[in-house]
Amino acid sequence: MKNFKVIKSDQKEWSEILSRSSFFDFYHTQSYNILENDGESLLFVASIENNFIAYPLILREIPNTNYFDCTSVYGYCGPISNLQHREINEALKLHFKESIMEYFQQNNIVSCFSRLHPVFENENILDDFGKTISLNKTIAIDLTIPLEEQRRKYRKSNKYEINKLKKENYVVEIAKTTQEIDAFVDIYTETMERVNATENYFFDRDYFHYFLKNPCFDS
Repeated sequence: MKNFKVIKSDQKEWSEILSRSSFFDFYHTQSYNILENDGESLLFVASIENNFIAYPLILREIPNTNYFDCTSVYGYCGPISNLQHREINEALKLHFKESIMEYFQQNNIVSCFSRLHPVFENENILDDFGKTISLNKTIAIDLTIPLEEQRRKYRKSNKYEINKLKKENYVVEIAKTTQEIDAFVDIYTETMERVNATENYFFDRDYFHYFLKNPCFDS
């Protein structure tokens, strides 16, 4: 049996879908999407029997029109599934594509731009659906290898800066108390002002406190 539904970020079914997924990142979680204030966060879910493809997107109004567009939350998102990539058959992919296109047409959604996940390689789910462009590279650190081996891979300039800070008795501490988190927020905000960051890099204190104490993932 085929099914298609759209789940809002305040519905508990969002987290239930993720709990059944074979791969996802915190960018896909209900808690992270609730923080989005540039539009309405929605989870599109297409399923055949017990298998599904789910895609979190943000629905945004296009100013001075009756039309909308979609994008993804800031970070690496894209489609997820309860199946591994090689297990997702063409019938499920086709059902997902047809269902989401029908929803877009019925709701005046004229475009969709989404970042995908560089580790999951979930662009394979979108084969023959729109266009995937590789814009740039990102950095991944393998945390499963010993710490000393990680450090040996640092650039010379990084090693120099770290050793310099050590000699000057700088330490790194995890902010745990409200006061420590607020101090971090002050430093973050001051830095964004100093580098003339755009408005979307500024957040209020509630954003940081919710992000750190959210129920979906460990910060």
